[in-house]
Amino acid sequence: MNLAYSADNLAPELLWTGKFIDGTPKWVDRGTDNNPPAGENVLTPTKTRFLPENAKFKGYKLDSAGNPTFIVQIGKQILRETWTASDAPDTGASTRQPALTRTLTVTGEGPPLDIVISDQVAAELYDDQEYKFDGTFFIRTEGAGESIRTRDGKTHLMLSSGGGVTLSYRWKK
Repeated sequence: MNLAYSADNLAPELLWTGKFIDGTPKWVDRGTDNNPPAGENVLTPTKTRFLPENAKFKGYKLDSAGNPTFIVQIGKQILRETWTASDAPDTGASTRQPALTRTLTVTGEGPPLDIVISDQVAAELYDDQEYKFDGTFFIRTEGAGESIRTRDGKTHLMLSSGGGVTLSYRWKK
């Protein structure tokens, strides 16, 4: 499970399974255009900035296992976004499926944040805690309640200060 996070757009730009990247063209030549992921099931959840213009990237921290937490300031609020490799239940399979888990928490004073989960495809409720995206990937929610909405072909998450949500991204097996 792999992740490419954009500090420009303050969002995950690529998620995929399998191999990470073949850096040989960058190392052998004097650099090349963007190298695509070397794995499979490449997902582009967002191609645009997913937070307000006043949001500022404040850096990231790695836990002892090397999992990143990205930190963004929006006014007086701090959004922390932690990613870990995990597994997620799949009602259509006899085993749990490999997944990437995204934990979002907001602290500080301010209005609820409107976070774009996907601007590429709208979510469709799959079961009581899981959303299906074009039948290719699924997001299981914990703590989101009724805060996930589809609007204008995009999927949004409303997250209040002091609140948190865990999203587990898995691919169709």
